[in-house]
Amino acid sequence: MRAPSVAAGLLACLLAAPLTAADTDHSLAATQAAGRSVALLARCCFLADDFVTPRPDVNGGAVDVLATFFLARTTQFATCDASVVALSRLVSSAYGQLASDDCALGLAQNFCDNVRVQSLDAATRQSALAVLAFLVNTRPKACAAAGVKFLQGFVQATDGEQDPQNVLTVFKLNHALCRAVEPGVLAFHLEDMFDVLSTYF
Repeated sequence: MRAPSVAAGLLACLLAAPLTAADTDHSLAATQAAGRSVALLARCCFLADDFVTPRPDVNGGAVDVLATFFLARTTQFATCDASVVALSRLVSSAYGQLASDDCALGLAQNFCDNVRVQSLDAATRQSALAVLAFLVNTRPKACAAAGVKFLQGFVQATDGEQDPQNVLTVFKLNHALCRAVEPGVLAFHLEDMFDVLSTYF
């Protein structure tokens, strides 16, 4: 198991690393390097046993920093896929319960704006849906607070899904979302949500 000081030092170094090099250098090598940097950070932050019990040296503030970091990297082509997967692992693990309400609201407001979910491959879309599942199932107040913006993003993220496993997830999320969001807000996008689901019948 990693010593807390080593983990903290490695995390600090990686967070300070120039992960946005691909913004100025659009070569394939720079793009791949940026993606590997985010994937490496995610790998260093999570071990198999992290999914059972949060490490004692990780608190809510650290989770918020990581979630914000990964969310910001979803806006960049080079790091988007790796960041979606990393964010999914973070919120789906035992650490997800440590995220603050403000952090969850930030995810609800910006995740679907940042990520064109249906342009991702099926496995990465599954990770994106896991982030949405975290919000809908465990942070319904954040979804409700984000209101129409979250609903618009949700509809865009799920529209046209073709992977069978992901389609089942989409149906479950729609059911949960109808319980999480105020009827007055939901009414504005109820027809859009119906249109997304009706294509499968």
